[in-house]
Amino acid sequence: MAALDLQHDRQLAERRDLLFFSIVLFWFLFDASNMSYWRATSEATLLTYERPFDRIEVALTFGLQGLYLLANLKLLWRMAMVFWPVIALATLCPVSTLWSYDPPLSFTSGLSLVTTTGFIATAVFRHSSEQVIQRMTVIMTVLVAINLVSLLVPSLSFMTAEHRGAFRGWTNHKNTFGPLLALHIGLLLVQCTNRDFASRTRLLFLALMPIELAALALTQSSNALIGVVVVLVLFTGGNVLKRASRGVWTLVWVIGATLLVLTLQFASIDDLFALVGRESNLTGRTQIWELALRFADQRFVLGWGYKALPLTELLSTVPRADGGARFIVGSTHNSYIEIYAGLGLIGCCAYVAAMTWLAGRNWLRPKEPYRRLGFLVLGAYLTMGYAESTMGLHAGVGYCLLLACMLPSVIKRQPAFLIRPSTASPLQEFGPSFDRVNT
Repeated sequence: MAALDLQHDRQLAERRDLLFFSIVLFWFLFDASNMSYWRATSEATLLTYERPFDRIEVALTFGLQGLYLLANLKLLWRMAMVFWPVIALATLCPVSTLWSYDPPLSFTSGLSLVTTTGFIATAVFRHSSEQVIQRMTVIMTVLVAINLVSLLVPSLSFMTAEHRGAFRGWTNHKNTFGPLLALHIGLLLVQCTNRDFASRTRLLFLALMPIELAALALTQSSNALIGVVVVLVLFTGGNVLKRASRGVWTLVWVIGATLLVLTLQFASIDDLFALVGRESNLTGRTQIWELALRFADQRFVLGWGYKALPLTELLSTVPRADGGARFIVGSTHNSYIEIYAGLGLIGCCAYVAAMTWLAGRNWLRPKEPYRRLGFLVLGAYLTMGYAESTMGLHAGVGYCLLLACMLPSVIKRQPAFLIRPSTASPLQEFGPSFDRVNT
């Protein structure tokens, strides 16, 4: 009887934690898919942000994440030891407050990244990748569907000033909604073949994809379009080469690299950007990058502090090359320059090390259920980071999905309570959920 009571108690504890995780995850993804979230966590401290409702909304997000971390306090140290490269990278952001140009902004923004990283890492450490990603799939599908329904109210779902006519949904900006669609399409591609979902659910996912592709075209977000092309190419190539030998993979990589070099060498850069309907200056981004790098080089070792590069202040006296108005921007529109400007060479090395570590561990775990999804998200994430800061070291939807897909490959084995009853005793089936070790 005591053993059965223990099984029951553990089962209830797992269900309660999964329910709490689902609630916090829904609120986080709902909040992070809005452009106001980016402004409140990247351009202003929560205490000085000018929109009170958004300030409360964002504060509630990190408050709920903090409560989830407190509820799993006993696991945090073990989790941090397993996922140490990612935890160290996230911790570096609030630590940069010590040398930041804008200490309050670096602290609040860095704290938001730490709580989001800890929230996802703890959930992945405690539960299986299937449990975490399936819930993320359902929640993101609901959020995307809500944005698609906004087409019924064109006056609210299409941009009227900046990027006039671009579909933004309820997210307030096309460059927020576009990447969300690109990542969700990659998620649906993998889940359509996942038999853990009912056949009707998989048919729903399949039906949503062409609708989302059409919505992506309406956003006029070239960056997101490139991201979804990367997802489709990686998905198709992965399926074709899934059973190929290592020699075939090597040949494909050599041919691909050769074609890329030849394209960059002989093709006109203007023609390449014209394929996605953009000029080679990427709507003025290249001049911003050049100037941001010039300012970042002034503090190239440690940077200006996380999110603290005073870009608007520095660029306010710089005339635009196209003769337009003065620059009024809150970010560099490039994830990699953003990291270099905020955290210097130290941050760049930590970021490269963490991404390489995740990719390497994912590559070495071919039996991980969502290994393929991890590489799809990583490819889209790194590609879209070229023209948007929201895909970099930022506590947003892309970062959250990347960690959920890639971190499980670091864990040696599934928790005992997830072992199928046919291959385990009743005690093993509902054993401690946190019985995991690092390899």
